[in-house]
Amino acid sequence: MPRAISRAALALALAAGAAAARKDDCVDATPFNDWNNKTRDCAWVASRRNARCALYADSCPATCDACGRKHRPDGPALPPPLSERPARLAASDCPKVYVYDIPELWDFDAPWSRLHEVPAAAIFGEPCGDGVPDEFDTQQWSVAMLVLWRLATSERCGAVADPNEADLFLVPTWPAAKGLAAWDRACASDANGAVKHLKFLNERTAHRHFFVVGKGHAVPKGVCFRWWARPRGLLRRATRFAYSDQYGSGGPMSSYGPAFLDDPAEAARLQGDRVLDDGGHVPHLYSIPYPANVHAIRGLATPAAWNRSAGARPAVASYLASPRPGPYAVIREPLSRACEAAGNGACARADPHGIKSKHFCGLRGTTMAAFFCLQPGGDSPYRKGFFDAVVSGCVPVVFSQQLYRVAPWHRGIEALPGVPRAHHAIVFDGRKVLDGEVDVFSELAKLPAERVAALRRAARRAAPFQQYAVDDDFRMDAFEIILRAALAVAERREAATAPAVA
Repeated sequence: MPRAISRAALALALAAGAAAARKDDCVDATPFNDWNNKTRDCAWVASRRNARCALYADSCPATCDACGRKHRPDGPALPPPLSERPARLAASDCPKVYVYDIPELWDFDAPWSRLHEVPAAAIFGEPCGDGVPDEFDTQQWSVAMLVLWRLATSERCGAVADPNEADLFLVPTWPAAKGLAAWDRACASDANGAVKHLKFLNERTAHRHFFVVGKGHAVPKGVCFRWWARPRGLLRRATRFAYSDQYGSGGPMSSYGPAFLDDPAEAARLQGDRVLDDGGHVPHLYSIPYPANVHAIRGLATPAAWNRSAGARPAVASYLASPRPGPYAVIREPLSRACEAAGNGACARADPHGIKSKHFCGLRGTTMAAFFCLQPGGDSPYRKGFFDAVVSGCVPVVFSQQLYRVAPWHRGIEALPGVPRAHHAIVFDGRKVLDGEVDVFSELAKLPAERVAALRRAARRAAPFQQYAVDDDFRMDAFEIILRAALAVAERREAATAPAVA
């Protein structure tokens, strides 16, 4: 005889059934064709709601509007999608970029040929609506799509259709924002062999080709060697951009460099000659900024985020990190304890996964509320938080030469006309901090007021060059600097290898 179900169990069962019904109600049942003409359903949209609802809200109204998307009426007006690609301004001095259209290596939800039609929110995320008008819910791995979308929509720096006009050649390779598992799947695909058929790759143009990866340089493995790690033939001469630099020629993880790299001279030696040396794990590699949450956009009446709260802030330092294993993250735990001991007036501590939305809206209550932002390493020595700090007007405090030297073209470490040298970060010896020889909070407290003011001014000056703008109103943003850096590398190589004139 079956046992009678208790009232409590019945109530739980009914609640679970109701929750399941509500979940089912949030996924429309009607199939549709996506921008690549593939049959999809709304469960597919729900799996990446933040990005796909900007493209498929009309096909999946319940998925996107009734249950998923947050409406934020106080955000800025985003530029409308374009019906056709804009003509490039004839007088533009921006490098001319030809973009290869290789469907086998393209994994974004709309093809390159229609990327200009994609709404800005599908690339930058929706406005956060947290009182910071230029803060967006930006996916941190989205840099390749940011670059491609700007090339598709810009009048100043738009891509050229004729390769004979091009200064540079961009090869999109799996450009959609994604994590490690998706990268592993992409790099297991035989489709990577398509790079063997680049029509305009030759002795004259090889060093004018470039790649952009929205992860650390150690992530693309497997068959991605054909174009990224230890490539063969002419592609060894191409320039590569990722979120990290290379400090050694060993395997993927070891090429991030030592867990404690505190000597500037040793860091420079390990990096080697990135212009002429075709060797190394990832040849001709330069780090670029992670996409921070702040993006310059036309028509904002309020000051940019980095110029807001330029005066007093409630905390001396902000510590925004969660515990993590690994050699680059060992300093996190002692920093967290020291922050807690220092108290809220000295250090505001928060777990990003506990207080923020999935893609980390919330700068106003974290990086914009402190003078200094502590940036310990994580899976690698690099952090998106470094750039969120800068665009918030917060001085980054770092614990390795890797992070202190990050994004060299965007911070004037590599000379590029129009980009000032940025002295807007403080570096501590990570090993001494870990061993208790250096008390970070005591050292920050000792800084003279004029030194703190100078660092904050430097951060505000540097911020515009380290953010990816939504439109053309801001010259020399992070997008444009990537193009100019790729061209500068090519021209330096040409100058260094040109035959001597008798």
